[in-house]
Parts: sequence; structure tokens; C-alpha cells
Amino acid sequence: MRKTVGLTDEDMGREWKWGVYDEEGLRFALLMTHHELRDLAVRLAAARERQPSQAAEILAQYHQAYRDMTAVLATARTEDLDRLPTAGEWPLREVCRHMLGAEYGFLRVCRLGLERRRAGNAAEPTEDEWNTFSAPYVRARDTATASLSSATLEQIRDAFATIHIRVLRELADVADAEIEAPAWF
Repeated sequence: MRKTVGLTDEDMGREWKWGVYDEEGLRFALLMTHHELRDLAVRLAAARERQPSQAAEILAQYHQAYRDMTAVLATARTEDLDRLPTAGEWPLREVCRHMLGAEYGFLRVCRLGLERRRAGNAAEPTEDEWNTFSAPYVRARDTATASLSSATLEQIRDAFATIHIRVLRELADVADAEIEAPAWF
């Protein structure tokens, strides 16, 4: 996506040939790639032996929201990061810092709730328990958000990719019965 979002109409008309497709140009190649990916999604869904869990469906929605956000960021430029959109509104860099911090916070809250449920402990954690559990998440969040102060747009996208992959990995094993586990903020 990063390589194609900036293509001009002239770029899209560049020659591209594959099999019987020898007249359409790069625009057609991208369209055919889109079709291939959509077909693959349908085949994979049909090949499933069972329906995905509710948690998997929620993570799929989360992933779609991430893809939407990366599409928005793909159209921005590093020089846009600190420009005020209008008086009283945050520049893009501050919005990204806030969103990145929220991603780490979301993961921390979910993991604590899951671990307590899996341990058979539904009680609200004490402040000491919360702080001890939170420490590695807070360090990672603080490191990631602090680095945004001078980051390029590509570095910001990489920071979002890092936490996004971590969320998907750390929450991939959530079972339907665990969806209603208590979470504390």
C-alpha cells in the first residue's frame, strides 16, 4: 500500500503484462491483485471447519480499524505532523501519540483481566497488583510515545505496527467464555 498510494495517473498507465493481460497497464495489475486477495479471503472463509470465535471476530474488526488508520496515515506527509488543523485542535503528531498510548493501555487492561480470570481471581486488583502488572506495559508505552516527538511519519507507522502486532498476538487465544471477563481502568 505504501508503495502504491502515491502513484500518479501516469504511473498507473505504465506497461504491465501477465499471461493474456498485455494491454491494460499497472492500474489493471493492482485491480487484479485486489481481486485475487478478495478471492483468497472467500476461499479461506469457506475452508474453515468452524466459525471463528467472538474474540477472533472482534480482533478482525480491530485489524480493519488499524488498516483504515494506516490508509489515512499513508496519505499524510511528515511535514503535516505538527501543523495545527484549526485553533484548539491537536496536530496529527499529538493525535498519533494519544492513539498509540491508548493501544498500550488497551492491551494492558485486557491482559490483566484475562490473567486474573484464568487464575480464578475475579476480584479487582489492588493498587500494588495493578502497578506491578502494568510496569512493563507502561515502560513500553512511554518509550513508544516519547519517540514520537521527533519521529517521521514512517517511524510513527512502524510504532503503530509494533503495538498492533503485539495486540493481535497477545489476544489471539481469548476464548468466547472469556469475553465478559472484568477489566479495570
